[in-house]
Amino acid sequence: MPMRLLRQPFAIAGFFLPFAGLFQYKWATVILIALVLALPFVVPFRQWRPALSLLVLFGLILVLCLASALWSIDPAHSLARFGRLAPTVAAGLAIGSAALLMDGEQRELALRGLAAGLLGASAIALLGHFYETWTNGEKHADAIVGLVRSWSFRPFSAVAVILLFTVMAGAVQRPRDRLMISAVIVTAGAILISGSNASCLAMIVAVPVFLLALWRGAMVARSLAILLPIAFVALTPAIDSLNLPRMFQERNSIVWSSAAHRLGIMRFVYERIDEKPYLGWGLHAARLIPGRTWDLFEHPDYRDIASLMRVHPDTKAELIPLHPHNATLHVRLELGLPGLLLFAALYPVACLLLLRCCPVGPPLAGGLAAITVGFVVGQLSFSVWQSWWLSAQFCGAAMLLAILAGGRKGGTADT
Repeated sequence: MPMRLLRQPFAIAGFFLPFAGLFQYKWATVILIALVLALPFVVPFRQWRPALSLLVLFGLILVLCLASALWSIDPAHSLARFGRLAPTVAAGLAIGSAALLMDGEQRELALRGLAAGLLGASAIALLGHFYETWTNGEKHADAIVGLVRSWSFRPFSAVAVILLFTVMAGAVQRPRDRLMISAVIVTAGAILISGSNASCLAMIVAVPVFLLALWRGAMVARSLAILLPIAFVALTPAIDSLNLPRMFQERNSIVWSSAAHRLGIMRFVYERIDEKPYLGWGLHAARLIPGRTWDLFEHPDYRDIASLMRVHPDTKAELIPLHPHNATLHVRLELGLPGLLLFAALYPVACLLLLRCCPVGPPLAGGLAAITVGFVVGQLSFSVWQSWWLSAQFCGAAMLLAILAGGRKGGTADT
């Protein structure tokens, strides 16, 4: 049995990825590297054929990232990030193409490994959350509570929600499988109770997409192929144009501090975009933008936003806390209009590739829901270039393909 498992890299990766998200999320990159190193022993390298459309699109994005060092405010900084970004993307495309070649037994073991990992990590996350709440303020529990507080609930919930819909598709196909049903219920509960707001919202938005795609999968795929790139390009400028701070002030409304902070980030980022509207500031330059460390509460141009927030008087709010926490703003700021359009194109390409390689029904529904999750989390949370987050997304996509679209020799290479 152990030797058999060693020949099932997706089953092992699927089991450990949720635990990595909870205890040390940066290990997602280690799992990605391990998959790349292990897969040639399972699938001959000569059979790996990445989808041509994805290969070209990611290639253009990488070329733009590299070229942006020419006009970056810190070329060495941009080149250093490119040195980490390029191999991560190459590894992600490699495991995705290999995933399509998994056979039936490999798909089944990968699904069960992923379900077991999600169930175990989610159960631990819930127990830790409840224990921390129950012992709040009790000195005898400080050591254990301190351990629980070292866990990464926010990254875990993002990883879990990316993986959830692959298992959910498996649960629909196996309605009496207790492992599948338990994994879906416990994981959804862990995301809602202990996860980030972004992950909760992503799950809430993706569930209707999943259910609708069970009924009209092809229609949903084509609709998302149109709607997601439009939303990626137009949503944040549309929100910025509404002047929400004035609307909230007129209604004497108080908004969540994090939401108001994002309004401040958006205003600052668009001011910086106006300074370099076409090619942007250069790869990974958001954390170097002049003025990004200004405190929103002290800057006179942001008093309307500060008035909406009810926080401790000593609270600080940088106008860009390392990155804009929004994929559209981040790409537009650093890579300009070309980057914005190239990233927007990823969504229709992904939706249409899924339509070609995933059977209509639960597999296609799971894939489309996962794409929706990636869009929502990307608009609200992590840096576009964080290695662990990119690795987690590539691993999640490869797990999905290995389980729901595997076994199709040649995959989507000529798509």
